Amino acid sequence: MLSVEGLRAGYGPLEVLHGLSFSVEQGEAVAILGANGAGKTTLMRALTGLIRTRAGAITLGGQRIERRAPEQRVQCGLALAPEGRELFGSLTVRENLLMGAFTRRDRHTLEADIEQMLEYFPRLRERLSAPAASLSGGEGQMLSIGRALMSRPRVLLLDEPSLGLAPAIVDTVFGVIARLNREQGLTVVLVEQNARMALQVVSSAYVLQGGAVALHGATASLAQDPAVQRLYLGVGVESPAATPADAPTSGDDPTGEPMGKPTKGDDLVMNMPLLPGVQARQVETPRLRVNLLTAGDEAGAPVALIHGNVSSARFFEETLLALPAGYWGLAPDLRGFGASETKPVDATRGVRDFADDLHALFTTLGLTGARRPHLVGWSMGGGIVLQYATDHPDNVASLTLIDPMSPFGFGGTKDAAGTLCWPDGAGSGGGTANPEYVQRLTTNDRGAESANSPRAVMNAFYFKPPFRVAPEREDVLVDEMLRMALGEQNYPGDTQTSEHWPGVRPGRSGVNNAIAAGLCDLSGFAQAASAAGAASAPPVLWVRGADDQIVSDTSFLDFGTLGGLGYVPGWPGAEVYPSQPMVAQMRHLLDAYQAAGGRYEEVVIADCGHSPHIEQPEQFRRAFFAFLAQGSQGR
Repeated sequence: MLSVEGLRAGYGPLEVLHGLSFSVEQGEAVAILGANGAGKTTLMRALTGLIRTRAGAITLGGQRIERRAPEQRVQCGLALAPEGRELFGSLTVRENLLMGAFTRRDRHTLEADIEQMLEYFPRLRERLSAPAASLSGGEGQMLSIGRALMSRPRVLLLDEPSLGLAPAIVDTVFGVIARLNREQGLTVVLVEQNARMALQVVSSAYVLQGGAVALHGATASLAQDPAVQRLYLGVGVESPAATPADAPTSGDDPTGEPMGKPTKGDDLVMNMPLLPGVQARQVETPRLRVNLLTAGDEAGAPVALIHGNVSSARFFEETLLALPAGYWGLAPDLRGFGASETKPVDATRGVRDFADDLHALFTTLGLTGARRPHLVGWSMGGGIVLQYATDHPDNVASLTLIDPMSPFGFGGTKDAAGTLCWPDGAGSGGGTANPEYVQRLTTNDRGAESANSPRAVMNAFYFKPPFRVAPEREDVLVDEMLRMALGEQNYPGDTQTSEHWPGVRPGRSGVNNAIAAGLCDLSGFAQAASAAGAASAPPVLWVRGADDQIVSDTSFLDFGTLGGLGYVPGWPGAEVYPSQPMVAQMRHLLDAYQAAGGRYEEVVIADCGHSPHIEQPEQFRRAFFAFLAQGSQGR
């Protein structure tokens, strides 16, 4: 019924599908499996004509269709229920169903077909006159499938139908898919991250890797394949310890309504194995349960690596493994991140919730006194270790700051001393997060088609393009971004309005408010040298990428920069609201630390963005390991 041979497709200069071939017989149900970025959604778009193919053939019912327009492919019998639903929000449920039949000429049978869709999905009958924008996620998925079926397709393409749905809703959707295939003989191609569920309703599957077919076989044989079991069915996977069973997860509840926040994406994320040599364990502290990655000799000098916002300890796996002999590497997931316990973040304390969590962890592990740790903080983690050193200057062997956040928070300040642009810190906090990005985090978006997807944001801002990690590592890192707890108590935090431009100010809870102007103030670190005594003040290594777009004096994520470029209307001008000089602010703090008796070294790595330890590991490690050796000898 559907045959694809040698298909090549992509976006701009990036080729995603590399000569992919597969076939589906009439009446067959086939699954397309694969990790994030394998090319599944790109395949769906190429099949339906939403992107042009570069080479290869697509044959439907004996007809070549790769050069036909999308609407002509619908007329030939191909229909797609896309990832993300893509409903017409202002139209009613009934009108959306009719839109699915726009290529049909047999208008007299439309009412009967609508009735059939309502029989498949009874909940839609209650919502028939409601606008699609008012539907829950589960209802929206039902409507998306119903709209596709209204074209009376010969082949139904389904792209991630279970994404973001509660188990009860997933059962309903997959029950209809199985019924359509087994009772109606409809040919189905199912792209699905929930491999276990997908393999229950199809007869065979293709596994994609790097834009090509890596495995193909009958369901029964694939389900016994060790690679499929490990990567897609969660069998035999060594991964960070699971989140407690009572941790909240995202999606719809059994009634189809959105569940309450905070949400955490553990149950919807494919946890890939840890790199060989890295171990994970759960550590119970007086404050929370911490997921901890470790590597090296536990009797060695401890080196604690603290991750940044929208990430986890797994961003440090390679660094943990590269530590020289004589060091023990440990990387905890912060509260609400990775596999650590989710607890609220009190933003009125700045980043002290995180710093206090670290102190509880170090105390529990006995990392005090002669065993005081070397601290490494990346991005927001840099601010956290500065806070820790301010509060516990005698329990820090050294500090390494990797592209650290400004000591005066992110956004809302205008000079090296951290003066507020507005008294209420407007232009900073939870309300400044890109709402589409937050939504894509909420729906566990693993794709790369949108510039606001977590994958695209990581590759555009965490790293300096065109740098990308290996595909299998990229999948791991994206999954870790998606494990973060979301909501007003976690990421991004609550939103408060302001009379001042740009109209939002810091709230009282959540991660982005904890690093907001007026709530986060790390200027007290300058006095840590005096508190510890000049001879005992921990030395500081400041490493930053020369081309960092997140933390810079002209950050593209800062409202001052965006306003000056004309992207945010109403900008009051550079005198009132300039770009935040984040690098200058950190240098101002470290100069004051040095004047008080401390010492610091600044290393700038060329051709590097926000993540030197990942983008330029050799240069980073050369500077870091030399600094560690000096710090170990000097204190």
